[in-house]
Amino acid sequence: MFDRIFSAVLVAYFQSVHAKAPKAILHALPVYRSTALPLYSSTALHLYHSTALPLYSSSTLQLYRSTALPLYSSTGLPLYSSTALQLYHSTALPLYISTTLQLYRSTALPLYSSTALQLYHYTALPLYSSNVLTL
Repeated sequence: MFDRIFSAVLVAYFQSVHAKAPKAILHALPVYRSTALPLYSSTALHLYHSTALPLYSSSTLQLYRSTALPLYSSTGLPLYSSTALQLYHSTALPLYISTTLQLYRSTALPLYSSTALQLYHYTALPLYSSNVLTL
């Protein structure tokens, strides 16, 4: 009998607290979760996975498996550590850097470079060239 009364009081209390809660909080979090995070995860991360990681995984790791592992299996650790890993660093990492950073530079850095660095070139470099080079 006491358990039923206590549970009924708890249910009534939590229902009243939920009714007094700000509606902005109850509506803002579902809207934020349904709009901001899916746009960030599905757009930006999908763009990252569809551009950088396939080029990294399909091209460079395939090249790494076709060159490093035969050298490793046929010769051994010295050629694996000195030749194949050097070949891996000279092929995989530049391709990864040139594709992802080129993608990053073509999207994010032009906005930064065209505004901030242009402002830097218009302010700092004329002061440097007009003062120092005239000396």
